[in-house]
Amino acid sequence: MERTDGKPVTGAWETILTPEEWCDLVEELEARKRSGVGRKKGTTVAKRLLTGILRCAKCGAT
Repeated sequence: MERTDGKPVTGAWETILTPEEWCDLVEELEARKRSGVGRKKGTTVAKRLLTGILRCAKCGAT
């Protein structure tokens, strides 16, 4: 979730991503939206959620 000033919303719960990781993810998604690699230009929609972005922590596979 993002506030209107562009900073991530933080809370008292266990985090999934650090603020730095979140910023990296947002930058990657924006870059993909601009380039249109593998999909219609201007969209980040894919058949499978986070395809090609996430990797397994044990084996490194996508």
